[in-house]
Amino acid sequence: MNLSRLVPGGAPDTGSPKTPQPKAAGKRTAEKPWAVTLKKASIDRYAVRFEDGATSPPAALAFDGLRLRAENLTTEKKGKGTFSFATGYDRGGKLSLAGSFSVDPTSMAGKLRASNLPIGPLQPYFTEKVKILVTGGGISAEGNVRVAAPKGGRLQAGYKGEASVNGFASVDKERGEDFLKFETLHFGGVEAGYLPTSVAIRDISLT
Repeated sequence: MNLSRLVPGGAPDTGSPKTPQPKAAGKRTAEKPWAVTLKKASIDRYAVRFEDGATSPPAALAFDGLRLRAENLTTEKKGKGTFSFATGYDRGGKLSLAGSFSVDPTSMAGKLRASNLPIGPLQPYFTEKVKILVTGGGISAEGNVRVAAPKGGRLQAGYKGEASVNGFASVDKERGEDFLKFETLHFGGVEAGYLPTSVAIRDISLT
């Protein structure tokens, strides 16, 4: 296949090799990089089950009712698109994120809403670091999230909003007795960042 025929202005193939011509001296014109633009994408009613075998026991995370919408995503420099994402988590929890996204430079800013995300499925990630077993509890949050990965730089992230842990219950591993229970632990006016790392909380309330 002669690919040059697919390009406008390509020279016809004569079947004989050509002698390379010397390039003209002078300033070289910079080539424009390839650009890809996705006008609209839609994913709906998907279910995903993820099992992480690196933990002991393996961590199993289940998502259902997954929905994703994206518009005007482009690789062009400083081009911005919009997206919305929502999913159910472990049957009882709900998670959504919507906002804008840029590929070059890589950045994302959006509104996060999380409702009653169960802590139990995440326990294999921290069970070796604590002496309790979490038997109940869910995480809820609402706020603004930003992530940026400048070219040649390190990842930066931030969150501004509120968060709470509801219906928490835990048991002492050795004694098998109740360790800590509470109805609600609420954090208001949360501002957290990474690079630079910082955490500020305006108020904390425990029920």
